[in-house]
Amino acid sequence: MVSSIFIWNVRGLGTEEKRDRIKYIVGRKNPKIVALIETKWSTCSIEQISSISGSRDVGWKAKDASGSSGGIAIYRDKNLYREVTNFIGSHFIAIEFEDIPGSKYWTLVVVYGPQNRTEKLRFMSEIEAFYRQLQNPFCLAGDFNLIRSHEDYIGADRNSDLMNKFNETIDNLAV
Repeated sequence: MVSSIFIWNVRGLGTEEKRDRIKYIVGRKNPKIVALIETKWSTCSIEQISSISGSRDVGWKAKDASGSSGGIAIYRDKNLYREVTNFIGSHFIAIEFEDIPGSKYWTLVVVYGPQNRTEKLRFMSEIEAFYRQLQNPFCLAGDFNLIRSHEDYIGADRNSDLMNKFNETIDNLAV
């Protein structure tokens, strides 16, 4: 299956210094799939992806930021993983991959959760509905902008109802 995935909440990719830092770290770690969360890119292009990957010969998908927050970019080694299909949700990207030479299928789901309480509830419902459609193994990762317990609190919403719903969602996703 997957040999290595690199996932990072970059909190913006507006400066060349930040992009160079990520390119350096990714170059040293040599992951086969890279997911960058909270890119803050209003639009994403192959030029932006190649400024981090160092190559234009990568497969990629992106979810644009909404205003000054959000944004997800995923790129991969096209020689190792073929994209079968993808789905861009309100706050996530899901890509079904086929390992080359075509022996295994799996889905990567990368999230950047919303800030608004109402949107958080919709997001959790959407991710659960998406999960019920999956037929292959999956990897779920990212920044949900939710907490599971009061001990996780570091400036996050401490709403007990949201914590309970998030824990229920995690149980429903079997993760």
